[in-house]
Amino acid sequence: MNLSIQQHPDEAGQKNLMERRALLVGLDSYTNLRNLTGCVADAIELHRLLQRNEDGSPNYTCHLMTSDDREPITRSSFKREWKRLFYEFTGDALFYFSGHGAPDDLGGYLCVNDSTPDDPGVGLTDLLRRVNHSKAREVIIILDTCYGMFPGRSPRLRDAIIEDLVQLREGVTILSAATPTGVALESNGRGVFTSLLTEALTGGGADIRGLVTAASAYNYIEQGLGVWEQRPIFQSNVSRFSPLRRCKASIADESLRELLVLFPTPDYQFHLDLSFEPTHQSAVEMKVAIFNKLRLYRDAHLLSTPDGESLFQTALSSNYVRLTALGQFYWRLAKIGRI
Repeated sequence: MNLSIQQHPDEAGQKNLMERRALLVGLDSYTNLRNLTGCVADAIELHRLLQRNEDGSPNYTCHLMTSDDREPITRSSFKREWKRLFYEFTGDALFYFSGHGAPDDLGGYLCVNDSTPDDPGVGLTDLLRRVNHSKAREVIIILDTCYGMFPGRSPRLRDAIIEDLVQLREGVTILSAATPTGVALESNGRGVFTSLLTEALTGGGADIRGLVTAASAYNYIEQGLGVWEQRPIFQSNVSRFSPLRRCKASIADESLRELLVLFPTPDYQFHLDLSFEPTHQSAVEMKVAIFNKLRLYRDAHLLSTPDGESLFQTALSSNYVRLTALGQFYWRLAKIGRI
């Protein structure tokens, strides 16, 4: 059996060729507010991870701002860099902020170096308005602050005339470390939320192709926080998710495309016998190659055997293997050229 198959364009890979930029802000030191300890370290670690995918290929072009910089992060400098992030930009934009957040019934504030208790900083609704009016294809906002952003849930916002203050335009996703009334915790010199986010970006939130999206990262974070701890928030208005980062795949796309060769239909039963078993005297080289490929599928949970027996037992009993629901899903993706 010939395992070769026509190559299909990797849609996610093609998207990664589009320009992507990220603004990452971390503030530990404040003039008029209590200092924090893990925000700068969190922003630096995300800067390291988001610049490149695990294989070293370029990902986001990142600009890092922290309270360790010579120039303080004031309202003016913050807004200047925020405007630069979106100015005439049509690619994928990401904004990350780790620092103090202040509650407000119109969406809350991000606190910068010159914030005070009476004048807390940069209004989240002002930022959201710029996002909603930007030309960016996709925008991801990640906030590791207390009193997270949750547009549309305030009574004053629901009554607002300005529509773009109460909803996200298409293509916008927000991940907040806490609810509008909740706190964001720090532990061991790092933010708990961002620590889980970095774990997700290093593979914990990846699918079998190694793709980490905002949705899969949130799912990883949400499961890592107990119901009595801080609760993260996820809001999105997108029709599809581009990967935040690409990690090592459990199985190569080429092997996923070969599902169509070994399984002509998604419910096809592939029969084995001892000629497939590498250690048996009747082994056939071409069949052994197929057997090794089936082992990859089984390890990636794409393949099932009768009663969960091993592939060797299946071959010994001249039984069959078939695709799991997950395997059938990737079979269909390969069939329509999505892999």
